[in-house]
Amino acid sequence: MPNLNDYFPDFVASGDLGWAPFPGIEGGAGDPRNVVGSPSNYYSATTQSADVTAAADFLLTQLANDLYVDGLIATGQVPPLTGLEERVAVGEFAEFNSYTYDQVLQAPAFTQQWDQALPADQAQTLLTAIQQVFNGQLTPQEFGDAMAAAT
Repeated sequence: MPNLNDYFPDFVASGDLGWAPFPGIEGGAGDPRNVVGSPSNYYSATTQSADVTAAADFLLTQLANDLYVDGLIATGQVPPLTGLEERVAVGEFAEFNSYTYDQVLQAPAFTQQWDQALPADQAQTLLTAIQQVFNGQLTPQEFGDAMAAAT
């Protein structure tokens, strides 16, 4: 949402922007409630961290504080926290924030976008192939072949 608001503010203000789940394929495998997204404002620590106490303290005191959370919500970003139903439902991006929050909260699984999990050269191949599919330059089979060749 922040990028849309920064680069296409007239479109955001037009009221033509909407949200919908990615369509499922009848008889297909997987759960259409699963979510893929970009956790760019999400941080985490593991039990193998060099200083688990410091990591947890940082996450709790800095990233879960009201100022940070309210700042994310005000720009159309949904913090990775539960219990925010009322807070995401107000403000300029309430409709988007509530939709996103509810979708992630109800998702059986959440994974990051493919391009975020790949080495740079494979990510660029993926992004180029996606663009070619949407431009009608690649079929789904050719997309799959391009991805297989990139690994």
